[in-house]
Amino acid sequence: MYNSDALAAVLLLSLVLPLIFVIVSYVLSAIALTKLFQKAGVATPAVAWIPVYNTMLWAKLVDLSPWVYLIVAIGGGLLAQIPIIGWILALAPLAMLVVMVLRTNQKLGKELVGWTIFGGLLTLIWLLVVGFDKSTWRTGEQNGVPAPFWHKWGAFFQDTTTFGGVPDQGYSSPQGPTAPPAAPPQTPPAV
Repeated sequence: MYNSDALAAVLLLSLVLPLIFVIVSYVLSAIALTKLFQKAGVATPAVAWIPVYNTMLWAKLVDLSPWVYLIVAIGGGLLAQIPIIGWILALAPLAMLVVMVLRTNQKLGKELVGWTIFGGLLTLIWLLVVGFDKSTWRTGEQNGVPAPFWHKWGAFFQDTTTFGGVPDQGYSSPQGPTAPPAAPPQTPPAV
């Protein structure tokens, strides 16, 4: 009654095609992130090939705590299983991605609204475009990139993580300037 060869072919295609799509998407995003990390001055841009770490590093480059990103990404996925409100909680990682796209556009000197919509809807294509275009990475308020709005929300959201080989993004602490180092104690003169 059923053609078993045709059924086997359909099952094989339904398993193989998504796997090929995932692999191609991963390779393209790693290539694009490598180019973006080169623009940002990361000492070893090849870390873009390390899953999870690459996105945490991208979060750090856009002045967002990588640990907040990781908590939101994992928590959003886990809490999405809660009935009724789960779909709302599942939107948190998407919102975080849009914020990261917005900050990347800011640091690359792009027009914010159009480029952020582009990046939010077609993230992989946007990442390839900004990775390979001629824009340059800018950091710090002295270069026209304002401090992120979440720096006013407290230390939890601020990027205080240090990754080796990642340049400082040039923002002062929101608590104000740090005190100068104390002078060394003076030794009393010999009598």
